[in-house]
Amino acid sequence: MESMQRWDIDAYRRLPDCLPAQVEGLAEGAILRLAILHHIENRDGLGRAIVFSADYRHERFEYRSPGDRDAWAYGTVRLEDTDDFEPARIAFSQYHGLATLLGPAISGKVKIVSPNASRETAISLSGAQENQVPSIPRKPLGSLIRRLIGNFKAFAR
Repeated sequence: MESMQRWDIDAYRRLPDCLPAQVEGLAEGAILRLAILHHIENRDGLGRAIVFSADYRHERFEYRSPGDRDAWAYGTVRLEDTDDFEPARIAFSQYHGLATLLGPAISGKVKIVSPNASRETAISLSGAQENQVPSIPRKPLGSLIRRLIGNFKAFAR
């Protein structure tokens, strides 16, 4: 299990950054496959990172600062292996080169796995060619993971 998690994080690091230019021109309803790097802390303030796959359905995009340095993308997100989309936002910081998903169930840094691809059409890492974007290995998520994260946070307090 430990080596699989580390492999997930290595695969996440190889993904291209999620940039405002990639999301700005999306049509309403377009779907992006995202990898979300979520951190869970324990009692000691230490924690670990977990990578989740999710589908983001785009609604709108707007720049929030002069010079188009910071932006927000609004839409809905569903974690892999779930059917329900929930409201979410992606905050872009051009200065830091980061994109952060803020959702009701999960938050974290995001990278694009595959544009306009749902879970049915994502590229598998084992079958990816050298120039293709690797996919994060599929793991069961859904309400079980949400409960696990909630239980872990409650235990860490």
